[in-house]
Amino acid sequence: MTQHGHWTAGGLALTIAVAAAVACGGDKITGPAACPVYRGGIVPAGGSLVGTYNLVSLCEDTLPSLPAVGTVTITADSFNATITSPPLPIPPGSYTLAATDSIYVVLLVGGTFQGTLRLRNDTLAVSGAAGSLKLSFVATRAP
Repeated sequence: MTQHGHWTAGGLALTIAVAAAVACGGDKITGPAACPVYRGGIVPAGGSLVGTYNLVSLCEDTLPSLPAVGTVTITADSFNATITSPPLPIPPGSYTLAATDSIYVVLLVGGTFQGTLRLRNDTLAVSGAAGSLKLSFVATRAP
């Protein structure tokens, strides 16, 4: 005699939920999540990074990202971020782009900021570190 299993919709959903929880580690919190990392470079290729951008959000070291007030101004050879809320002193500097999505800023007061970027549809997203400070921000091109 052969027995056939019979699954109800609720039983199948519960089985899938339990399997997903086990595979993903359940609901354990392992610590604060790091700031997002943005990659992708300038899209479309050949687009320009030069311009003024209004900050939308800022993440320092760990999530959550916070609403931010300030501007990022990029010329052909300089990078200047003015972040007024939350206040964050980032000195201006000269920058170079490397590979497809890497940015390297030499800060005028000494030190560097090394990171990656993505520019799409007039939205600039940058992530990286200056010394021990890890941050990421999103900004939109000013009209």
